Amino acid sequence: MPWDWARPRLMPLLAGPYLGPDPLVTVVGRPGCAVTFGIEIDGTYVLVDRALAERWEVSEPQLAEAGDANIDRRAGRVDAGALQHGTLSGRIVRVLERVPWASSLILSPAHLMRIFGTQDQLFATPKRGTLMSFSLDTPAPVVAHVVIDYEANAAWPLMLDPFLLTDGRIVWQEPIEVDDWSVSD
Repeated sequence: MPWDWARPRLMPLLAGPYLGPDPLVTVVGRPGCAVTFGIEIDGTYVLVDRALAERWEVSEPQLAEAGDANIDRRAGRVDAGALQHGTLSGRIVRVLERVPWASSLILSPAHLMRIFGTQDQLFATPKRGTLMSFSLDTPAPVVAHVVIDYEANAAWPLMLDPFLLTDGRIVWQEPIEVDDWSVSD
């Protein structure tokens, strides 16, 4: 497949577990997690490995630039009406599943906040086509239970730690400061 054909179809994808034989092109995304690239063909993805990128004579920064432009363009077409609202494990959850690259919305914070809102919230990405939003008052074991259930039913779970939207910024795997670790009697 030629680069000119693939470029507008190239999407940055949150990287899940991969121990395959072909070395995938992998970069560090905006929130600090690994990102691979896929060419979307009928709602599925052909992952870009190093051999394909070399045939295209395209560097990692060029792939990232094309992927960023495509995610921003495609995310611009998604609105809050695509969200499903429901209750899971007794908690209100908002889920985006009607988009095959839904989890990649984490890589486009402006569109993420436009669709899910700017309030502080916790995001989970159990699989490529699912992005979930939880209120910050949702207990961690409840979030874990819901996400693990989604991952267990996915052919290719992402198995990533949650992302936090706080003060308009996406945070991933950063330490949370706690003022008082003391235990009172």
